[in-house]
Amino acid sequence: MPIWTTTPVEMTPRLRLTGWLVVELPDSTRHLVGWNSTEGEGRVSSRIESFDPATGQAVTKTGRVYQLVGFPGAGGDALYTWSAWCRINKVSTFTDVTADVWAEMQASATRVRAPRRAKKART
Repeated sequence: MPIWTTTPVEMTPRLRLTGWLVVELPDSTRHLVGWNSTEGEGRVSSRIESFDPATGQAVTKTGRVYQLVGFPGAGGDALYTWSAWCRINKVSTFTDVTADVWAEMQASATRVRAPRRAKKART
């Protein structure tokens, strides 16, 4: 349940999340927490359905695509929103899995190969 009305997915199908965290609930669902820089608000996503560590994109239950931008680490508005979301949804325990997700993203980035340089012609 959201803590305030969010724009419909049809109107804003993609959001950029900065200062972000990934949390896992006791039922093993994961959610994004962060600053929605697209709309200027703290945001907690619906449960993550898929995540691509190479691109930093997550698709949630609603079908919205979240682009994780920059380094992890949530600030005041995001943490306030998370706290309120937990209270409304009666969540008292969770696990911060951000470090695991960040490591996955970093590992994916190192697997991406740089383009090969053209060889110089022999003269």
